Amino acid sequence: MTLLPKSPRGLRHIFRIKIKTGLLSLLLFSIMAVTGIVTVWRVLVVREIWVDFASDFNNAEVIKEQLSDSLGGKPLVFLSEKATTKLLQNKFPEVSNVSLVKRWPTGVVAKVSSWTETLVVGTASPFFLVNNRGLIFGTSDSKDSGTYLPIAISGNLTVGQYIDFKNLGSLVTISNFMKQENLVGKFTDIREDSVSMLVAQTVVFLPLDTKVNSALESFWRIYKNYQINGKVIKTIDVRFDNPVITE
Repeated sequence: MTLLPKSPRGLRHIFRIKIKTGLLSLLLFSIMAVTGIVTVWRVLVVREIWVDFASDFNNAEVIKEQLSDSLGGKPLVFLSEKATTKLLQNKFPEVSNVSLVKRWPTGVVAKVSSWTETLVVGTASPFFLVNNRGLIFGTSDSKDSGTYLPIAISGNLTVGQYIDFKNLGSLVTISNFMKQENLVGKFTDIREDSVSMLVAQTVVFLPLDTKVNSALESFWRIYKNYQINGKVIKTIDVRFDNPVITE
């Protein structure tokens, strides 16, 4: 028996059936996927919240309430540390970061941290508590609450705003260097382009620009050499290429 080739009409019919079957399968798969997502959305939501404070907060209870309101009922899979941190910072500038640890299926642990590098800025009480980006996150009646920077603040600044001092980063660099080398220093005068500080019995003059790192290295090298020889230096000025020393 000889098999005759199928007519073009028959081939088109078979092709249409295959297309319809494929589309129907795709539709069924899409419905199942959407149903699954909706089920996860409704079931795996935050119902339990534990808050862990990495440091002391005066308004810890209020922060807990805010976290409960913002995270409660949200799908666990879509929680964002970045969005949660930003939400809290808008109301509580003293918050530096919020990390989230998900406890499946319905719990989350929120760890709230404050700024570790605190700068105390101002010339009279109340002083501003400032982070290393210049954000004012609180006030204090004492200048001993962190690294004291006697910078005169102009204008009516409040918590949540930024201080306008272009070389704040250089001051933070100097402060970190002093801690790294276990040196105790006190800023005595801060200007737009330079700073003086008292280290033991020595007055040190430093630039507040891109040369601050090399200036610190130069100061430390000179200071250590004099310490080894048992000598006291009155001043070390490393604002320029050639350091000036007064014994």
